[in-house]
Amino acid sequence: MSEEKLSDGSRESILYEMRRSFAILNAEIPEKAEIKGFEVPLRDIVLEIRTGKQKKIEYILSLIEGINEAIKKHEARIYEDITVEEALKIKDLVLGLKRARAELESEISEPNGELEDTKRFYGLIKRIKE
Repeated sequence: MSEEKLSDGSRESILYEMRRSFAILNAEIPEKAEIKGFEVPLRDIVLEIRTGKQKKIEYILSLIEGINEAIKKHEARIYEDITVEEALKIKDLVLGLKRARAELESEISEPNGELEDTKRFYGLIKRIKE
């Protein structure tokens, strides 16, 4: 593979691709990802949640929060002195993380009083921590 350094133009192009709303449609959820300092089997966890084996709202919200942190961390790496190959790997990882986040968010977005109340409470706690 090429050791070509990432130019400013290429960096902007990759960032644009990572931020497009529909970019996640073809993205693959990473088999494993570092979330909150731990390597987790992300694809398996999302599958368990989607198939109903795990539906605890606090767990899902915590996982989404961890995914958001991982996305920010990896997006920041794009600004480092890296190669085009590394940038493309980061782009694929970020899009996969965003796909996982979207899958999880869809599990908690159904109108249900208890879920919505828990979600609002969790958001309040998060804002208080900040």
